[in-house]
Amino acid sequence: MCVPLGEPKGVMPTTRTRDFIHLQNYLAQAMLSPGRGVHMGADQRDLLTVLKAELEFLSQGGYRRNGASSWRPSFIFEDSPSCLNYKDPSRAKPCSECVLMQLVPPEKRKEQIPCRFIPLDALGTTVESLYKTATQDELEAEVRNWLKARIEAMEEKEQLALHPESGPQKAKVCA
Repeated sequence: MCVPLGEPKGVMPTTRTRDFIHLQNYLAQAMLSPGRGVHMGADQRDLLTVLKAELEFLSQGGYRRNGASSWRPSFIFEDSPSCLNYKDPSRAKPCSECVLMQLVPPEKRKEQIPCRFIPLDALGTTVESLYKTATQDELEAEVRNWLKARIEAMEEKEQLALHPESGPQKAKVCA
Protein backbone atom coordinates (compact mmCIF):
# COMPACT_ATOMS: atom_id res chain seq x y z
CA MET A 1 0.00 0.00 0.00
CA CYS A 2 1.43 3.40 -0.94
CA VAL A 3 0.65 6.66 0.80
CA PRO A 4 1.36 9.73 -1.36
CA LEU A 5 3.50 12.42 0.16
CA GLY A 6 2.87 16.12 -0.23
CA GLU A 7 5.10 19.01 0.66
CA PRO A 8 7.11 18.46 3.85
CA LYS A 9 4.98 19.74 6.70
CA GLY A 10 6.45 22.32 9.03
CA VAL A 11 9.18 23.39 6.64
CA MET A 12 8.72 26.59 4.70
CA PRO A 13 10.51 26.84 1.35
CA THR A 14 12.42 29.79 2.77
CA THR A 15 13.76 27.89 5.79
CA ARG A 16 17.52 28.32 5.93
CA THR A 17 19.55 25.11 5.83
CA ARG A 18 21.29 26.27 8.98
CA ASP A 19 18.07 25.78 10.90
CA PHE A 20 19.13 22.31 11.97
CA ILE A 21 15.86 21.02 13.43
CA HIS A 22 13.97 21.90 10.27
CA LEU A 23 16.79 20.46 8.16
CA GLN A 24 16.60 17.14 10.01
CA ASN A 25 12.85 16.93 9.58
CA TYR A 26 13.04 17.93 5.92
CA LEU A 27 15.76 15.39 5.15
CA ALA A 28 13.87 12.63 6.93
CA GLN A 29 10.77 13.35 4.82
CA ALA A 30 12.69 13.99 1.59
CA MET A 31 14.29 10.56 1.77
CA LEU A 32 10.88 8.90 1.68
CA SER A 33 10.89 9.13 -2.14
CA PRO A 34 8.74 12.25 -2.60
CA GLY A 35 6.24 12.05 -5.41
CA ARG A 36 6.39 8.28 -5.49
CA GLY A 37 4.70 7.60 -2.15
CA VAL A 38 5.86 5.58 0.81
CA HIS A 39 5.60 1.84 0.52
CA MET A 40 4.51 0.26 3.76
CA GLY A 41 7.00 -2.53 4.36
CA ALA A 42 10.35 -2.79 2.59
CA ASP A 43 12.42 0.37 2.21
CA GLN A 44 11.54 1.92 -1.16
CA ARG A 45 13.85 4.92 -0.90
CA ASP A 46 16.28 5.63 -3.71
CA LEU A 47 19.87 4.84 -2.67
CA LEU A 48 21.34 7.91 -4.40
CA THR A 49 18.83 10.19 -2.66
CA VAL A 50 19.61 8.60 0.70
CA LEU A 51 23.37 9.00 0.22
CA LYS A 52 22.99 12.64 -0.83
CA ALA A 53 20.85 13.36 2.22
CA GLU A 54 23.38 11.56 4.43
CA LEU A 55 26.17 13.75 3.03
CA GLU A 56 24.06 16.86 3.68
CA PHE A 57 23.30 15.68 7.23
CA LEU A 58 27.01 15.03 7.87
CA SER A 59 28.05 18.36 6.29
CA GLN A 60 25.56 20.25 8.46
CA GLY A 61 27.14 18.75 11.60
CA GLY A 62 24.29 16.32 12.18
CA TYR A 63 26.29 13.84 14.21
CA ARG A 64 27.69 16.56 16.44
CA ARG A 65 24.37 18.26 17.13
CA ASN A 66 22.10 15.23 17.32
CA GLY A 67 20.73 15.76 20.83
CA ALA A 68 18.60 12.62 20.77
CA SER A 69 21.15 10.59 22.72
CA SER A 70 23.20 12.95 24.86
CA TRP A 71 24.37 10.06 27.06
CA ARG A 72 26.22 8.40 24.16
CA PRO A 73 27.94 9.49 20.96
CA SER A 74 25.95 9.61 17.74
CA PHE A 75 26.57 6.70 15.39
CA ILE A 76 27.14 7.05 11.65
CA PHE A 77 24.06 6.00 9.65
CA GLU A 78 22.18 4.79 12.76
CA ASP A 79 21.58 8.27 14.17
CA SER A 80 20.73 10.01 10.92
CA PRO A 81 17.68 10.20 8.67
CA SER A 82 19.33 7.45 6.58
CA CYS A 83 18.23 4.91 9.16
CA LEU A 84 14.79 3.33 8.85
CA ASN A 85 14.57 3.56 12.63
CA TYR A 86 15.69 7.19 12.92
CA LYS A 87 14.25 8.67 16.12
CA ASP A 88 12.48 5.38 16.92
CA PRO A 89 13.89 4.00 20.18
CA SER A 90 12.00 0.73 19.69
CA ARG A 91 13.88 0.15 16.39
CA ALA A 92 10.79 -1.64 15.06
CA LYS A 93 11.90 -1.95 11.43
CA PRO A 94 14.48 -4.64 10.61
CA CYS A 95 17.76 -3.57 9.03
CA SER A 96 17.16 -6.17 6.33
CA GLU A 97 14.56 -3.79 4.83
CA CYS A 98 16.94 -0.80 4.63
CA VAL A 99 18.11 0.54 1.26
CA LEU A 100 21.68 0.66 2.65
CA MET A 101 21.76 -3.16 2.87
CA GLN A 102 22.71 -3.34 -0.80
CA LEU A 103 26.05 -1.77 0.22
CA VAL A 104 26.70 -4.29 3.00
CA PRO A 105 28.74 -7.37 2.01
CA PRO A 106 26.56 -10.51 2.10
CA GLU A 107 28.63 -12.09 4.88
CA LYS A 108 27.96 -9.06 7.15
CA ARG A 109 24.20 -8.72 6.60
CA LYS A 110 23.38 -10.78 9.71
CA GLU A 111 25.36 -8.45 12.01
CA GLN A 112 23.35 -6.58 14.64
CA ILE A 113 24.09 -3.24 12.92
CA PRO A 114 24.96 -4.18 9.31
CA CYS A 115 25.48 -0.61 8.05
CA ARG A 116 28.61 -0.40 10.22
CA PHE A 117 30.20 -2.92 7.86
CA ILE A 118 29.77 -1.05 4.57
CA PRO A 119 33.25 -0.97 2.98
CA LEU A 120 34.46 2.61 2.65
CA ASP A 121 37.55 1.83 0.56
CA ALA A 122 39.37 -0.93 -1.31
CA LEU A 123 41.20 -1.94 1.87
CA GLY A 124 37.92 -2.86 3.56
CA THR A 125 37.84 0.01 6.04
CA THR A 126 34.39 0.21 7.62
CA VAL A 127 32.61 2.47 10.05
CA GLU A 128 33.00 -0.36 12.58
CA SER A 129 36.78 -0.49 12.13
CA LEU A 130 37.02 3.31 12.32
CA TYR A 131 35.12 3.32 15.63
CA LYS A 132 38.06 1.32 17.02
CA THR A 133 40.91 3.29 15.46
CA ALA A 134 39.87 6.82 14.49
CA THR A 135 38.84 10.05 16.11
CA GLN A 136 35.38 11.48 15.43
CA ASP A 137 36.92 13.97 12.98
CA GLU A 138 38.78 11.20 11.11
CA LEU A 139 35.66 9.01 11.03
CA GLU A 140 33.50 11.80 9.62
CA ALA A 141 36.18 12.74 7.06
CA GLU A 142 36.42 9.12 5.83
CA VAL A 143 32.64 8.77 5.57
CA ARG A 144 32.34 12.18 3.85
CA ASN A 145 34.99 11.21 1.27
CA TRP A 146 33.31 7.84 0.68
CA LEU A 147 29.89 9.48 0.29
CA LYS A 148 31.21 12.01 -2.22
CA ALA A 149 32.98 9.33 -4.27
CA ARG A 150 30.00 6.96 -4.16
CA ILE A 151 27.53 9.70 -5.13
CA GLU A 152 29.77 10.83 -8.01
CA ALA A 153 30.12 7.25 -9.30
CA MET A 154 26.38 6.64 -9.07
CA GLU A 155 25.58 9.92 -10.85
CA GLU A 156 28.05 9.10 -13.63
CA LYS A 157 26.50 5.65 -14.04
CA GLU A 158 23.01 7.17 -14.08
CA GLN A 159 24.09 9.77 -16.64
CA LEU A 160 25.66 7.11 -18.83
CA ALA A 161 22.47 5.03 -18.67
CA LEU A 162 20.42 8.05 -19.75
CA HIS A 163 22.87 9.22 -22.43
CA PRO A 164 25.10 6.34 -23.58
CA GLU A 165 26.50 8.46 -26.40
CA SER A 166 28.07 10.82 -23.85
CA GLY A 167 30.12 8.00 -22.28
CA PRO A 168 33.82 8.19 -21.57
CA GLN A 169 35.60 9.74 -24.53
CA LYS A 170 38.63 7.91 -25.84
CA ALA A 171 41.72 10.05 -26.07
CA LYS A 172 42.91 10.84 -29.58
CA VAL A 173 46.46 9.87 -30.34
CA CYS A 174 48.22 12.26 -32.68
CA ALA A 175 51.36 11.20 -34.50
